[in-house]
Amino acid sequence: MKKHFAVKHAICFCFTLLLLTVAVEAQDSYPVLRTLEFVDELAGFSNPTGITSDGRYIYVIAQHTSGYDVPLYKIDPGTMAVVSVTNLALHNCCVQDLTWDSDNNCFWISDSDNVSEQIWRYDPGTGNLTYHCNSSYPYPIGMECVDGVLYTSNQDSDYSSDIAIIDPVDCSQASLVDMPLYNTYGIGWNGHSFIVAGRTVPNDPDGSPPPEPKKLYNYATNGTLLGYYEPELGPYTYGIEVLGDYLYVCDYGAIQGDGSADGTVKKLRLNPTIATLLQSVDLEVSESGIIIKWKVSEIDEDVAFSVSRSDIARGVFEELSNADVVRDGFVFTFVDSDYENGVRYRYRINVLDENGERVLFETESVAAPANILTLYSNYPNPFNPMTTIRYDLPCVSHVKLEIYDVAGRRLKTLIDGMQEKGPQTVSWDGTDNRGNSLASGVYFCRITAGKESCSRKLLMLR
Repeated sequence: MKKHFAVKHAICFCFTLLLLTVAVEAQDSYPVLRTLEFVDELAGFSNPTGITSDGRYIYVIAQHTSGYDVPLYKIDPGTMAVVSVTNLALHNCCVQDLTWDSDNNCFWISDSDNVSEQIWRYDPGTGNLTYHCNSSYPYPIGMECVDGVLYTSNQDSDYSSDIAIIDPVDCSQASLVDMPLYNTYGIGWNGHSFIVAGRTVPNDPDGSPPPEPKKLYNYATNGTLLGYYEPELGPYTYGIEVLGDYLYVCDYGAIQGDGSADGTVKKLRLNPTIATLLQSVDLEVSESGIIIKWKVSEIDEDVAFSVSRSDIARGVFEELSNADVVRDGFVFTFVDSDYENGVRYRYRINVLDENGERVLFETESVAAPANILTLYSNYPNPFNPMTTIRYDLPCVSHVKLEIYDVAGRRLKTLIDGMQEKGPQTVSWDGTDNRGNSLASGVYFCRITAGKESCSRKLLMLR
């Protein structure tokens, strides 16, 4: 379905040379968080770049030729029909984006004069449009207001991208998230994380942006790349806005000979994938190994998981063929006990279903236990007369594990021989080497493996 309406403004196309030639690593290994389903489209815009919502209506702003007012369109998101148009006296070259500030009941608008970026405030209740402050590089191309805080997706002079917080007084910026992306003209907020439209392909040597489509990437506020949405969007995707279960996108359109573009606003349904059902992830190191535990809200019975692991030094993920994922309802657990001591690892949990194999999530890096001999506290302690002694061997070793009294006399030899690396256990029944029961008191357990040794205090109460 496509709707049209007349636009009479002469529009300019603001084009800035991009001279970046650095390659960026593709992000396709991250999970697909949502799939986008086309619902509706409103056509007839010239150069639409910014979009926002006050929770009830969608608002779209378009670029213009210097000397003309900027049209601000109020759109019913249900019918995708224009409700009204307000002309704003912004006479610079290129309006970039706008965002609704519910705390102050106003719009914030970024507008460029090709030298710097200006931040304007528009109060729809009074109709006042006031200059707020000026921001030099990096340009705040996209804008999003979250709980009264103004965030921007920036392009620096080399067109590297980041998400930053703009100071409300002087427009200075503090970088929050560095993104290995190009042409990130749009930024949105889905209630808990940022959505940015960008591409991993650098610009052509002459500065021209490539015709490759853009992808929507999802970034947490701490800078973690959570995943992306598919399918990809058009190469001229600019502003993006989430409202309920729908995503609204400004498509700038193809550039015409007069510099204008036949733009559209697209309405897309956000369909969940299994990654959106992920509720929690826990990562810990214990005596039994590196434990990864995740919980989902729902899952089909025929879905399975595989585990891939990468050590930080090499950076290559390899599937663990013997990975045993244990299910308990909606909670899944994997324990990695086959690792090199002291090595830092990163894990990927992959979903296996009728659509093939996809990454569900990737963990942060975690260090395997260091390459040292470890003797743990016995259990129970105090004991009568049996207790269990646990220890970890860093490598295959000749092990001696002996019991001494407080005077340093050796009373019992529990282990004297070669043992494999890893966790080990042995029990002591409170007797000496002759089988005699020992009296209540304090004893010491001493282990020697190779050139290493350590000891623990034991308390027997009869």
